[in-house]
Amino acid sequence: MKKILYTCFLAYLCLIASTLTAQVADSPPGDGLVDYPGLPASAGLHRGGETRSDTLTDEPAPVTIYFVHRSPDSAGKLTVDLWDAEMYGLERLSNHQEMEVSPVSPHILKGLMPREERGYRLRTPSISSPSVLRLTLDGNPVLLDYLVSPGDSISILFHEKAGLMIYAGPSADKFRLQQQLQHLQAASLLDTDIGLAVGSEAELQEFLDRKDNSLVWDSLSASYGRKTRLIVSGQPEFDYMRSLAPDRWAELIREEVTHFKDKLAQEELQAIQASALGSLYRVYLGRIATSYKRTAKLGDPVLLKNYSDWISGLLTTLPDLVEAYIQSPAYRDYQMTKASLQAEVSGADIFETLYQRYPAEEADRLAVQYLTDWRRRLPDFEKTAARLQGKVVSPHMQTALLDLTGKFGKYTDLQPFKLSDRNGDSIALDDVQGNTVLMDFWITGCGACKSFHEHIWIPLVSKYKDHPELKIISVNADRSPERWESADPFLDFPGEYTEVHAPRNSGVNPFLEYYNIHSYPQLMLVRKDGTLFSLGQVPTSLKAAEKLLLQVLENPAAETLTDSSTQTSPNL
Repeated sequence: MKKILYTCFLAYLCLIASTLTAQVADSPPGDGLVDYPGLPASAGLHRGGETRSDTLTDEPAPVTIYFVHRSPDSAGKLTVDLWDAEMYGLERLSNHQEMEVSPVSPHILKGLMPREERGYRLRTPSISSPSVLRLTLDGNPVLLDYLVSPGDSISILFHEKAGLMIYAGPSADKFRLQQQLQHLQAASLLDTDIGLAVGSEAELQEFLDRKDNSLVWDSLSASYGRKTRLIVSGQPEFDYMRSLAPDRWAELIREEVTHFKDKLAQEELQAIQASALGSLYRVYLGRIATSYKRTAKLGDPVLLKNYSDWISGLLTTLPDLVEAYIQSPAYRDYQMTKASLQAEVSGADIFETLYQRYPAEEADRLAVQYLTDWRRRLPDFEKTAARLQGKVVSPHMQTALLDLTGKFGKYTDLQPFKLSDRNGDSIALDDVQGNTVLMDFWITGCGACKSFHEHIWIPLVSKYKDHPELKIISVNADRSPERWESADPFLDFPGEYTEVHAPRNSGVNPFLEYYNIHSYPQLMLVRKDGTLFSLGQVPTSLKAAEKLLLQVLENPAAETLTDSSTQTSPNL
């Protein structure tokens, strides 16, 4: 009897605790909430579960987040990124907000959080339209690009060791749906065989005939199940691509969405479904585009014609949800991939294809997005931007074009910067003026950065470090300067070479933010007159890097890149 009473008592306590936790999730108390820095006290009044109904609010409101981590030893600062969904992917118009939040001590939560947990409570600035939310815990992604709306309030329990993510609160259904759709997208990738193309039957046989290669490949294939194939380029690869079947996964996505039709507003369901379908079909079309380009190099006109005809027919069967695309960055990416592939197989101009395929407003947004994505690879950015300027009618997109041209156009002045070396001294724009400047950007733990430094950067710097008119700066972009300080310097010789760190204020470095440097490694080259020559992905060989550098050292008035080994141009 005592045992039964004790069990009932524990169950009662658990019920009380769960009720209290739900109350915290629905409407966290105003005191103790972390607001974005710099906001006036009245800028982000919490709406939460008390005022948000099942339909979207037309009034600006913050997003409120209560995040609990069940593995406190590995928990650190929670980084919150928020973008306006319609402008996501553009430069300054992306309306990007970033915030770092430290965990709240258990006692501050008045006993609602066990000692083995860490909690984070915050509310964003008020937003007036759908936005994209990303949560990162101590550099590790927790939530990737979830769509949120004004007034959303969510409680998240994250148990890293158990791999659990549990949602509660008014916006729990929206988060659950997006999590389940992301799981379906991941499952679709695992279900699809990995096709590794080889040039010919002879190359395939030569590979398998080499000592131990066949055994190693068999072992690798067995480890992944039926997920790895060696496919000969040409007709076999074409047949393989036609065997892929994303439609059944698309149907599963649509079916999952119907389960939430009575729980979420129709426009939210549309946007979330568009995001999931966009991610699914973009990957599918990306594989086809790569395969088609590989087939084109074989020089078989009959095969290429058959491939082109199949792609043209396929594109007419894929979905177009134009009414929902603005709220879904993933669906916009799919639409651009679709239009780009259509232009590729037809030999048409990508912008003409966009304006023929979509209404003017949608075409404007997609065209500017395309130019944004390819701005560092276009051989003549200014002419392309000027040609597009004559087509775009949306005032927002006109502004975005001007912003891009002002940053990446020919002879734009380099923005001021202030970087810190290992001695704590600052290096600023004034310190390098009058010289050609070569800068690379990297982060600790980046495998591609390490390979670039070993095979290209160090040999290049070793050769040109004493050039009288060249300043070489290697910029670490780690969020934490301690990670950079604990890493060994790349080079230990003196000369015109400096390792520096890009310091952040409230998680943001103005120089990196201005040039949208968020992927690594990247390379920047500046002329003697202080104007930008190039900014983008690093060259793929030491020869290409040296040729790029010599273009500016030997010809300071050089206008554009001519080495195809450093850039890949889209179909224009």
